[in-house]
Amino acid sequence: HRTTMDSKQKAEVEIWVSLRNLKSKDTFSKSDPCVIVYENQRGKGWVEVGRTEIYDNKHNPDFKKRIRVNYYFEKRQEIKLEAWDWDNARTKSTSGQDYIGGVTTTLANIVVDSGMPRKLLKRSGKQACKKKGLMIIRAEQKTESNEKVYFKLSGIKLPKMDFGL
Repeated sequence: HRTTMDSKQKAEVEIWVSLRNLKSKDTFSKSDPCVIVYENQRGKGWVEVGRTEIYDNKHNPDFKKRIRVNYYFEKRQEIKLEAWDWDNARTKSTSGQDYIGGVTTTLANIVVDSGMPRKLLKRSGKQACKKKGLMIIRAEQKTESNEKVYFKLSGIKLPKMDFGL
């Protein structure tokens, strides 16, 4: 029985998210969406692993911020992504914010089905809004290397270009 995972059995994965066709949660403007990503960690429950930026008045945001998660190949990792209408930017708490909908899945499903649209669900598991509310989750394995690459460039019969340098 092994208690630690070999580093060869894991990879670092970046997750990034888009939302489509959000229903307005605000009365006089579009929603101000933000997505929070949680991982269900043994003994700790749902732990926040990252969140996107907040977009003002946008129903189809493509979030730029990527969330890094360790992906263990032989371990079931439950991931929950919650979309919120963030009305009070002065707080990081979800208290007082409007829940738009969420997706609960596994990290393996996100990696395998990268880019597949998923319906936003209420906390009860029912669809958040008929014909509205999709989350597109993309994943990419990050590889890092300490290798250096050297280039040697040369040219033959290039036109003379003096830019006054």
